[in-house]
Amino acid sequence: MLPATTDVLIVGAGPVGLATAAALARAGVDVTVVDRAPSAAHTSRAAVVHAHTLEVLDRIGAATPLVAAGIPAPRFTIRDRDRTLVPVTFAGLPTRYPYALMVPQSTTEAVLHDRLTAAGGRVVRGCEAVALTDHTVTFAGGERVTARYVVAADGMHSTIRGLAGIGFGPDAPPTDLSAGSSGGGSGPSSPASSPASSDAGPTGTSPADRSGTSPADRSGTSPADRSGTSPADRSGTSPADRSGGPSGGRSGGRSGGRSGDSSGGESFALADVKVDGGPPRDEVVLYFSRAGLLVWAPLPDGTVRIVAAVDDAPEHPDAAYVQALLDDRGPLRSRARVTDVVWGSRFRVRHRVADRFRAGPVLLAGDAGHVHSPAGGQGMNLGLKDALALADALTETLRSGSETALDRYAAERRPVAQSVVRFAAQLTRLATVPAPVRPIRNALLSALAHVPAFRRRLAYRLSGLDQRLPHAAGAPVGEESTHETDRTAPRA
Repeated sequence: MLPATTDVLIVGAGPVGLATAAALARAGVDVTVVDRAPSAAHTSRAAVVHAHTLEVLDRIGAATPLVAAGIPAPRFTIRDRDRTLVPVTFAGLPTRYPYALMVPQSTTEAVLHDRLTAAGGRVVRGCEAVALTDHTVTFAGGERVTARYVVAADGMHSTIRGLAGIGFGPDAPPTDLSAGSSGGGSGPSSPASSPASSDAGPTGTSPADRSGTSPADRSGTSPADRSGTSPADRSGTSPADRSGGPSGGRSGGRSGGRSGDSSGGESFALADVKVDGGPPRDEVVLYFSRAGLLVWAPLPDGTVRIVAAVDDAPEHPDAAYVQALLDDRGPLRSRARVTDVVWGSRFRVRHRVADRFRAGPVLLAGDAGHVHSPAGGQGMNLGLKDALALADALTETLRSGSETALDRYAAERRPVAQSVVRFAAQLTRLATVPAPVRPIRNALLSALAHVPAFRRRLAYRLSGLDQRLPHAAGAPVGEESTHETDRTAPRA
């Protein structure tokens, strides 16, 4: 049963919506969480929780159960087949979590749901948002909820973002791989996800960003998007994305996920597989190849998550398809042999950042505000930090009556998102350079890998610890650490 009124209405019960709700409920805020899906998803795309995210989640009691459910991966390696280009170790980082925690998104959602219920909250399911008028959201069943604030946590195809008229345009052009803090949007960060020029202005955005998005983007989402989002949508894919296109060839094509589909974006195949051989099970590997990137990520149940950029992924990749990807892009000496596919799917992502993170009473968090490729495993982590930052801002606003904290949230989180999107975009581009450039790329990365400062800066960036650094507008809302060592990070 939906209430007629609430302080905060959160649309979307994925990890971002659940984390925001749990933090608000623990602070005593009257919060209502709704989701279109009739039940929670049991399959998922995200599979890693990084160190800084665990630090933030510890504030709501979620870090300990997550660590108990996952497996630590203290190393992240970039390879070209058997050649190690960049070895990154998280050991020695100033954190209680010196590793990447490998844990399925479904487990993360279950832990966050437990934290929400422990604080007295719950999720109302089967609620499809169809209209937004000022502070009132109307659902498909005719119910209306009036809230002081509405949080769009409903994924890339966000209904609420579209109804609020917030554009979802491409981000600025990309920055260098080892750029300093991703928390400020200031400094030498020209890069991005589109081939636009790098003449970014003082705000860190390109002229295209400053002028807004195209009329299509400004109109928000399509009627299909406004009908609500499914669990798949929360992870960044739409039903159309999952069903479109024939399955790819042996390696899914050679364009690294750049589909000919007019909707653009990058296409990925995903599979949780049982496998013999391959890299160690305590290491996450990003393979670079002419065919496209491939991610090897061990999971707690003994399976390995394989994610690969392909032209047209099959809807349900089988063992032969995944084996072909590994044979074409993975290790040669320690060959990985796929024995079974536990679960597989496909998805498409675009590198995009919302034009703004606030429109009156509506605030964006997670994929509703930013999407990018899975390279580096940053998406859900960025969204979870949005969640806690937004919960802090909402709590402060509801207690003080001043909306300064909400304005600060919107102003600060967008540059953080832009920087992370650029980083993921550059990893993707580095993975798929043309054959003539590949030896130069490998030589450059190998040379940089011998520089301790480069490896350490990359470890900070992947772990998210670089976001602790203060930036021009001050430390990000909701990310203040209570640990003295958390303030230490290498400067860019």
